[in-house]
Amino acid sequence: TPLGRGVFPEPRPASYSLLASGSADNQWLEIEGVVRSVEVSESRDFVILDLGMAGGNLRVLVNYSAHPEFFTLVDAEVRMRGVAAVNVNKHGHVVEPTFRVPSFTEITVTRPAPPDAFAQPRVPIAGMMRPTPGKWQRHRVRINGVVTRRISDTMFFLREGQLGLKVETKQPVALRPGDVIETTGFPAMTDGLAVLQYAEVRKTGSQDAP
Repeated sequence: TPLGRGVFPEPRPASYSLLASGSADNQWLEIEGVVRSVEVSESRDFVILDLGMAGGNLRVLVNYSAHPEFFTLVDAEVRMRGVAAVNVNKHGHVVEPTFRVPSFTEITVTRPAPPDAFAQPRVPIAGMMRPTPGKWQRHRVRINGVVTRRISDTMFFLREGQLGLKVETKQPVALRPGDVIETTGFPAMTDGLAVLQYAEVRKTGSQDAP
């Protein structure tokens, strides 16, 4: 029997390590990070965000609503309130932390994304993963180079000078070895390999295949 309305509790701040430990499961928390991608689930139950946090990347599920501003969140710094959740294996070990956000109103943009990702200064591959003192956020970077190998419609290798980089795009791109491009995306290290994830690509020229 309802007895009335109480005061909704204030969320406590949470880190990626706390979420990954599973000790905050089902707790009302507040987290911060940089949105790396946005997509709507096929069932249209959730909007799925990939949130870059200090310590790792987190899958965030926001209850679906036809809100046009969702896609402006990519590369924005945000603060959001929601409930921690974990996926566990048959042994009860945490395999993936997740975060459930009840609505878009629980997301606050603390720093908007740049209006044009390709307008930012170019970053050399050698400096792509170099840490910036006092900053953990991994915003998008812009890289120029030559395509050296095409793996699939959404994956290829890029070379700048003597250094190479794996690039992963969300949308298929028509490229072949020798294409000169500029690309923007989120830097990551995967199995010791530098990768540019969720990349967008512009072809600027071509040359003989390396």
